[in-house]
Amino acid sequence: MLEKIVPVTTIIVLLSSISFTGNLLSLASSQPETRPLPAILIHGYNQNKSVWNTWEGLLESARIPYYSVTFNQSSDKCGAAIDHATELDTLIQEIINSTNYQKVNLVGYSKGGLDARVYLDASNTNAVENLIMISTPNDGSVLADRYYQTDRCTPAVYDLMTNSTAIEAAINPNTEYYTISSHIFPNFFDGGGNPEIPGADDGWVAVESVESEDYNNLGPTLRYHLTPPDEIEFDLVRDVLAGEE
Repeated sequence: MLEKIVPVTTIIVLLSSISFTGNLLSLASSQPETRPLPAILIHGYNQNKSVWNTWEGLLESARIPYYSVTFNQSSDKCGAAIDHATELDTLIQEIINSTNYQKVNLVGYSKGGLDARVYLDASNTNAVENLIMISTPNDGSVLADRYYQTDRCTPAVYDLMTNSTAIEAAINPNTEYYTISSHIFPNFFDGGGNPEIPGADDGWVAVESVESEDYNNLGPTLRYHLTPPDEIEFDLVRDVLAGEE
């Protein structure tokens, strides 16, 4: 059952499996579906929804509805991509069933992009118009391969490995995919900022991994991986989220 608390333009929705906060804007309207579509914000490995604090303000200023997701059925910070994907399915169905929107946009940061990819592949849904992945290790991370045995953020770290099933998720033909990679500058090493990662990288993920699939690549930007997304990434995808591209 969907419970709504609506003080002016803010909505808090509590589901049996997921809780999320967001900007209500036109979602309570009885009018037919309008643009822009709601943006569902999915945080990354060992993070929570606070990573989207800057984006929430930017989306509100742009009058784009949004939801910052917290996963409750599995570990929020360290859950498996397949479990997060199952919860995303519940969330998206709740939005469609309780609003006038028939589609949403997904924005995943780091592992959040893998969670979204797994959901899109497993569900073959036509309810997601665009997926935007920021610094997502689409071909895995060599650091996860090297340090997973001592990493306590399990099972999430296993999805980041270069032999994981999560990175093999197929493209959903109903959705347009975008990536934004980043790298550390200046590069003192072999094309990248971390000497343990071949080529250009953001300290944690190689640019080559982010851009490894047949996606629309909008990067790279100059950013350290653990720096939360801000105006730089938002400006690259504003038109996509606003429904103007």
